Amino acid sequence: MVEFGAPTLMGLKPASLFRYRAEIPTQADRNILQLGRELAPFGLTLRVLHVCSRTDARVLYVYRAVWLRQILAEPAIGAFLEQRGYSPPHSCGALLEQLCRRLRREDAFPHEIGVFLGYPLEDVVGFIENHGRNYTCCGCWKAYGDPVAATARFDAYHRCTALCKSRYQNGADLSQLISARSICEGC
Repeated sequence: MVEFGAPTLMGLKPASLFRYRAEIPTQADRNILQLGRELAPFGLTLRVLHVCSRTDARVLYVYRAVWLRQILAEPAIGAFLEQRGYSPPHSCGALLEQLCRRLRREDAFPHEIGVFLGYPLEDVVGFIENHGRNYTCCGCWKAYGDPVAATARFDAYHRCTALCKSRYQNGADLSQLISARSICEGC
């Protein structure tokens, strides 16, 4: 969670996605439920998007619901998702359900997952149209717009992650990382 979700925990990014596999498989769902309870008071939601039938690993999605609803309510995002086969209503919950169904039936992540992670629409569309080639810069994702702005965003996410990992390794728990948003003011 800290390594892959720091920018979301700290409020720099609306959502993050990561894989989780419990050491004791029977405890996975219990651990996820407990983690979700810890995050909820801070406006964060933890959701299982997919469970791998081969490895029993979970694809976890942590997001700031208010921010994600704003993104998904943007007319350009709604039109894009409709072009990708998502049907109305365009509520956050309905769109996440459709994303979950796509993850279950496809071998690879559907490329539109980028909008659910807060990637700029131009980058998601650029990736799809260019088949992952011809990007202006590459960092946390392949960017197709302004490389200077993208690089600054990637650098902020990396600095935030490094700070959170360091604090966590030095004894801070998740709630302390989330509530200490000021540690990433320079990010």
